[in-house]
Amino acid sequence: MATEEQSDALYLAFQETAEMEDWDEFVLQSKKLLEADPAAKTIAVPAAFLRRVILDIGATPLIFTAYRERFNQLCDEMRIPEEKRKG
Repeated sequence: MATEEQSDALYLAFQETAEMEDWDEFVLQSKKLLEADPAAKTIAVPAAFLRRVILDIGATPLIFTAYRERFNQLCDEMRIPEEKRKG
């Protein structure tokens, strides 16, 4: 088990990777665009971010809270709560 110091160093190193730079840019730009136009139907997504995540997004939508919550709601409606997914 990592010490708190090792864990802090790990997360700091991860934050400085190109992957996290892409993530941070995606989050920042998306928030700005949505705040500028709350009724927007579409926004531009940074391609570098999308290249890294599209395979996961396409294959596993239940990684997203909103999709998982709706799936779990359907499980209740269809009376199969044992199929619910945890976050």
